Amino acid sequence: MDETSVLNELKSLILSKAGIRSVTPGDCKRISIEISKALNKSVSETTIKRLFGFAVVKHNFSQFTLTTLFEYVDNEKLIRLIPREKNTQDKDKDDWESLRHYAGKTTDFTLKGIRNRSGLPYEMTISRKFAEHDFEEFYNSNFSFMCFISQPGYGKTTLLSHLVEDYFYKENAPYKDSNVLFVKAYSFFKKDGDYYDLEAQIRAELGISAKKDLLSYLHEQHQARGGKFILIIDGFADLALKKDIKNQLFDSILNFICALDSTNLVKVVLSMRSTSWIRFYERMRHSAYLRANWFQGNYFDVNDVSNVPPLTEREVEQIISNTGHFDHENINPKLKAQLKFPFHIHLYYQLKEEDPFINYYTNIAFYELVSR
Repeated sequence: MDETSVLNELKSLILSKAGIRSVTPGDCKRISIEISKALNKSVSETTIKRLFGFAVVKHNFSQFTLTTLFEYVDNEKLIRLIPREKNTQDKDKDDWESLRHYAGKTTDFTLKGIRNRSGLPYEMTISRKFAEHDFEEFYNSNFSFMCFISQPGYGKTTLLSHLVEDYFYKENAPYKDSNVLFVKAYSFFKKDGDYYDLEAQIRAELGISAKKDLLSYLHEQHQARGGKFILIIDGFADLALKKDIKNQLFDSILNFICALDSTNLVKVVLSMRSTSWIRFYERMRHSAYLRANWFQGNYFDVNDVSNVPPLTEREVEQIISNTGHFDHENINPKLKAQLKFPFHIHLYYQLKEEDPFINYYTNIAFYELVSR
């Protein structure tokens, strides 16, 4: 039974109890008095007129009014069929929990895919210290977006995964009051290659109605809780698309970033190969606003078009230890130098799996790695 049917049933029961066959405006005062006598509770004459259509209904009936009326006709069970209107505090709480649920659901799916597709078993991978420092600086700055840029094989996707886990998901994560939506670039395209509207797709991922202003909504939700909303887009290299279609995505991202001038609580993190970044930057280089709001990172090299440095010696040793080869101090220096590039770590692990007894102290392992 819908709300209208329940209210019609309520009116019928009230008239029956009051002994009124055909209600008039004058009867409403009598009904109000009868309720007051029976229950020692007050429902105004005007409210009764609103119920029977003799006065304008400007808002829904309060929970107290409905409870009193159903109590008067000895049928309080019917009130359960009318959905309760939530107060502002409860509604805000529901909105926040819904936002966290949808953002978390998509991000969890992305993280699971990264773990399962990692060339090196994911538990052997590590977080990158430079990425942590850059991300913290960016998060606490007024910059709107940043991008991890490098040649293929530098572990950009893995470092993003660790950032999300360490800063948003772990028990003592510093940004637990923030939300992160971690998506792959292909999620903005249909199976036939047609492009989804960027903002519409973000709304869909977060379960946000088209009636709400997206950025204002995200700003308000996070401002109330002292957090921020971070949109992370990775996987541009996986897009086998024509140049003009990929440019359409780039332009949509840039337009979205331009709209962030009204909030510092919504930020964008991208991850691209150097070649993709060159094309992306070409779309934004004429905008003073975009250039000023791009956080380059502390390791940006103009010549290499990269801000992701090779692994440090300590990071290499940590990963080698994670693979079970603990005597990292005696590994051939040439081999260790190669392992500063994350892609070679994967090949090293394969080599170790194929021949656990290979001599890592001579040049043999180095040449084996180079040959692959």
